[in-house]
Amino acid sequence: MRWIFRLIGLIVILVVVAVAAIFLVPAERIANLAARQFEASTGRALTISGSVSPTIWPNIGARIEGVTLANVEGSTAGPMLVAEFGGLGC
Repeated sequence: MRWIFRLIGLIVILVVVAVAAIFLVPAERIANLAARQFEASTGRALTISGSVSPTIWPNIGARIEGVTLANVEGSTAGPMLVAEFGGLGC
C-alpha cells in the first residue's frame, strides 16, 4: 500500500515540475526566433509588439498580443495583417 502512495506522490510531483518548466521557458526569445524564421521563409516582416506568455490550457502554446504582418514590398495598402490579441498553440 505504501508503494501505491509513493507512486501517486511521484506522479503528482512530476506533473507539477512539468507545468513549472513550461512557465520558465523564455517565451519572448522563442517568439523573436519564430518571427525571424517566418521572415526568412516568407520575405515578410512579422512584428510582435505586445506581450508573449506561455499557456497550457486549452492547448500547450503561447498567447501573443500585438502582431503585425507586413505587406509585400512596394504596396501602399499598409500591413497585410494586424492582430491585437491572438493565440498560437500546438
